[in-house]
Amino acid sequence: MVEVSPFFLLPDAARVQSYRGRQHEVRLRYPVQVELLPDGRPAYLRSHGADFHIVPVEWLGSGLTRVYSLGPGLCSRGNEVLVLLAQCFDPPATRSSLVEHLKRFTPDVTASEAPEYGLPCLRISAAFEHVQFPLCTGASAESVS
Repeated sequence: MVEVSPFFLLPDAARVQSYRGRQHEVRLRYPVQVELLPDGRPAYLRSHGADFHIVPVEWLGSGLTRVYSLGPGLCSRGNEVLVLLAQCFDPPATRSSLVEHLKRFTPDVTASEAPEYGLPCLRISAAFEHVQFPLCTGASAESVS
């Protein structure tokens, strides 16, 4: 398993990359999109939810099957908490056991299966509200918008 980035914010920057003889748009994103001030550029904030993409296509060619992003993020109520986002390209039995293991640590786990780059992919999002993460500021969604 490889950590993608410790970053709370990802710029919205798409590119096209070839993988297995096909062209794929690669757009790394977290679940919440915002506009940066003063120029209005779009960006994504790490947040709890299954609508994210953290795996560049070229990483799959190296045999990588799991990628995660862990750090401060927004929960569904807008508070900043520790958020884990993971994308798994493992066999189905392994993917489902990952979700069950995470539920032992927090009840706030969301999972979604959807193909990515023509491969089966599981996205897992977990929010840990009672974990004090060193970078948490206690900010809310209102302070970001």
